[in-house]
Amino acid sequence: MPLSPWGRGGFTPGSSHEESPLSLHGRGGLGVRVRKGKSPQLLLDDCSTPTLNSYLHTLCSTRAEVLCYNLRIATFNPLDNKTTSCRPSLDLDEEAIIMDFELSDEHKLFRDTVRDFAEKEVAPGALERDKTHRFPNEIVEKMAALGLMGVPFPEEYGGAGGDTLSYAIAVEEISRADGSLGLTLAAHTSLGASPFYLFGTPEQKEKYLKPQAQGKMIGAFGLTEPHAGSDAGGTKTFAYRDNGEWVINGSKLYMTSGRIAGVMVITAKTDKEATGSRGISSFIVENPAEGLSFGKDEDKMGLRSSITSPVFFENVRVPEENVLGTPDLGFKQFLEILDGGRISIGAMAVGLGQAALDAALRYSNERQQFGQPISNFQAVQFMLADMATRLEAARLLVYQAAWLKDRKKPFTKEAAMAKLFASEVGEEACHKSIQVHGGFGYITEAQVERYYRDVRLTEIGEGTSEIQRLVIAREVLKSAKKAGARA
Repeated sequence: MPLSPWGRGGFTPGSSHEESPLSLHGRGGLGVRVRKGKSPQLLLDDCSTPTLNSYLHTLCSTRAEVLCYNLRIATFNPLDNKTTSCRPSLDLDEEAIIMDFELSDEHKLFRDTVRDFAEKEVAPGALERDKTHRFPNEIVEKMAALGLMGVPFPEEYGGAGGDTLSYAIAVEEISRADGSLGLTLAAHTSLGASPFYLFGTPEQKEKYLKPQAQGKMIGAFGLTEPHAGSDAGGTKTFAYRDNGEWVINGSKLYMTSGRIAGVMVITAKTDKEATGSRGISSFIVENPAEGLSFGKDEDKMGLRSSITSPVFFENVRVPEENVLGTPDLGFKQFLEILDGGRISIGAMAVGLGQAALDAALRYSNERQQFGQPISNFQAVQFMLADMATRLEAARLLVYQAAWLKDRKKPFTKEAAMAKLFASEVGEEACHKSIQVHGGFGYITEAQVERYYRDVRLTEIGEGTSEIQRLVIAREVLKSAKKAGARA
């Protein structure tokens, strides 16, 4: 009598049952029946055997509903030790959830295509670009030709018509070869182009989203300021109306791709009387513009061939139609933007962590000590096992958040979880990879020290790990209160 994970005993994914007119199995996954307003209980072979009654009696202390493989629902009452009211289940297409942990053939092909491109075009010069801080325009152009600069956007706006999962895969694979280009792709898509897709008018989408999705224009996003980091409500940049235009004054820090962006979305206070997060609006600023200037590119610990700019606005005038979305709702807008961005930063961390694991696997098989490869030693094997296990868990969290976003389901908590876990797991993988390499791992030639420097930002950008924990706690407490109200 095979059972689902809620019962005891074995269950073989993909096993067949002759009495089942319809399989409940997804590819590589488990079929789970979820009834509206009910909690899933047991998934069993048959409702009719006497053995079932006694078995259920040991599992269920209260009245329970059981879904059988013949797609009938039986009600078990422990008081009389019987299953009764066996009836057809509801429509499977409407109520069943198929859990499938295998990428579709289309996603696999896309992953392999991006991986091949990254290995041939991106990885070879990554170390030299890191040393010289050179931004690779020529590679970005090739990425655009492949459609990578607009993966999740519809074709009508110049995008590839892909989904968020495809986009996460692209960021992971590019980051696996070069974290700097992975960050450039993530910031351009999630922060530069997505605001137009989410909040732009048809005219704004045509003018700004389309060239970004086509890779003809790099996009950027300006939120962080000297007084506004995790406390984004501390924005000091201010904009006021003057003769049918908005006049912007202030500054932004750490803008990825700032000086090379053709357009940027920035936040500014538009209501001096408003406090905290209120009275903030989003503005579209083209580059170049009179009064717009950039400071010296930041000399960073890692991700050195991506461009990070301080930006200054001195009486920068933009037309009234360059407000993005609803005025004074900028804070709410960029929270939504950051939710999506966290998925891409999680993917970036997974890619860098995977690169570190790949390097550790290669080196541990090549490096000989005491007459044998160090991969034969249990101490090294344990590090490799931990890296592989935690990276796979991180990848699944990222993919789950992307899946939820694609289906227009709430994903704030899952995106924060994915970003938090993946960034910390990625950093741990890079740390362990250096340990596997020993002294050689500390040398730039090994490249694992570059992965370590690059991955560190993923615990800071798009909200620090501490902020992610606050977001997660807020969401789980909210769910607990709702559950308590329903009880």
